[in-house]
Amino acid sequence: MSLSLNLPNESEKLREFYGRNIDQMRLLLASARVPLSTKQLMERRIEVRDADFGKQYKGTAHEANIQIVRDSIWTNYFDTGDGVLYHPDGKIKVVVNAPFLRSLNPKSKLKNGALILSDELYAQTTDAPEFTRAEVEQDRFETVWLSLFQNDRALLKESRKAVTEELKTRYNYKGENMSVWLAPAQRVTTGRSWYVDRGDSGSNADGYDDLGYDISRLVGVAPEAQGPVARSASPELQELNLEAVLANVGKGLEKRDQATPLTSEYFRPYLENLFPKKQ
Repeated sequence: MSLSLNLPNESEKLREFYGRNIDQMRLLLASARVPLSTKQLMERRIEVRDADFGKQYKGTAHEANIQIVRDSIWTNYFDTGDGVLYHPDGKIKVVVNAPFLRSLNPKSKLKNGALILSDELYAQTTDAPEFTRAEVEQDRFETVWLSLFQNDRALLKESRKAVTEELKTRYNYKGENMSVWLAPAQRVTTGRSWYVDRGDSGSNADGYDDLGYDISRLVGVAPEAQGPVARSASPELQELNLEAVLANVGKGLEKRDQATPLTSEYFRPYLENLFPKKQ
């Protein structure tokens, strides 16, 4: 049964994609959604804690949905669309809305659960902050967390407060939280997704995510809820919507000769206009 991530008036702005990332990512993108980022997840966790969240449903038949959504967001783990690149020399890069994760498919080559990539891709990813493991260990908030929050210090401060309060009130826990875990370097450049733990586990950022793990959980964000960051990070989906796809496929079917096989190549001319031309 899918998680309840939305109130009734929110339609299905968030949708769970449960299973191996290498299987679910293409299904998520095909639905005209983008993967939930770490920043968006923590913004949602803060949002559902607000006393006014779902207030329009208090005293109605839908009142129970308020706590159900709160629990779903806080008591579950989530794989995100943010990635971590591991160089063989031990350094890492934090890649928000990582393009290499959006290329995942059942044939993706994995090594110990990580996507095998190239040194060239690591070097060419110049817009992602790079850290040594010592730097991350010395200050996880100023390195990994701030990068995942896209340099939003106000959100970082609010998130630390929310996680601490949630652990104290729900579980009477006052210890360390929002830790950062990194996978060991391999002999080749690899990439993984940042996975965010459940609230009771400390809402840690885990960079050891296994992309072939069969109980992973991605969340797709609907176009109307993506915001400028998600859309700019996915230009190939910026103008894409299901209605447009269906309309163009319909045109192709109308003009098709019955003897012509239905292949991706046949439909290509009818769909190319949906995507912005690359310069």
